[in-house]
Amino acid sequence: MKKNIIIPAIFLALFILPFNNIKAAEEEKFKIDTEFSTNKLKLRENTFILDYKYEDVTGDNIKDDILLLGHKNSNTQNTWSDDIYIILQDGKSNRYSKFSIGKINYGYNSKMFLGDFNGDKVDDIFVKVCNGKETGAYYSLISLIKNKALYLFEQKKFSLGIPFDINYVDDFKVNIFCKDINKSYTTDVSNKKNIYINSEVYNSIGEVLKETKGIQSSLEELHPIDIDKDGVYELKGVQKLRGFCYADVVGYAKSIWKYDGSKMKLIKLDITSINKSENIKNAQNVLPVGIFKN
Repeated sequence: MKKNIIIPAIFLALFILPFNNIKAAEEEKFKIDTEFSTNKLKLRENTFILDYKYEDVTGDNIKDDILLLGHKNSNTQNTWSDDIYIILQDGKSNRYSKFSIGKINYGYNSKMFLGDFNGDKVDDIFVKVCNGKETGAYYSLISLIKNKALYLFEQKKFSLGIPFDINYVDDFKVNIFCKDINKSYTTDVSNKKNIYINSEVYNSIGEVLKETKGIQSSLEELHPIDIDKDGVYELKGVQKLRGFCYADVVGYAKSIWKYDGSKMKLIKLDITSINKSENIKNAQNVLPVGIFKN
């Protein structure tokens, strides 16, 4: 009776073990936070692997090695790096190719995410590089079909977020105007009226003393999300709406973006106001899905 149980168990272990070893070998081939060098590429000293993925990104159904590399100073534990770029080792030819992530190629905590954003059923490369300030991060989205880079949005421009005109108006209110969709929203900021009075933005009865505009703020968050569960990712962004100074947050802009074949398209925008009578989770939808058109 015991022999009948032991024999299948041994057979199963022998069958599974090689596959586990293959997976372990794949994971250990390139280790994150280790220095990278190869005689096939001319690299700077202290070039480190910031992130690593093993998937097909060229479209030939053969997995590739995708490395996010960056140069570090002598303090290798520092999360800051510059000269950041992508190295692709093609799974079929084993050849290395180097790709830019954009003009902003320096920052903290650089990471990659792989997923299909343009609907071609092949993973694209989403890169996030934090800038270490309140303004958030810079983002890149790159397709490497047939080892040729297609940038699905312009890194710096897209990372700056949606442009808004933010203006204080009478009665302790702020008008938020979105240029891209020609829509406006007014939020009540009377919960902070003492700050505005002391800062000479308003007088005591809520009249604007001088024209005061808000500060343009870039995307503080941008992350992949498959809204309709069709295997194609969208991007969800969060952007702070700032008033007369960076500390004066008058609301949030929450956006959804989808690649439409030629560019990232804004398909939804929610404006969330912050005041004494509203919960931060409550938002006015100023751009329902499907309404925005170029």
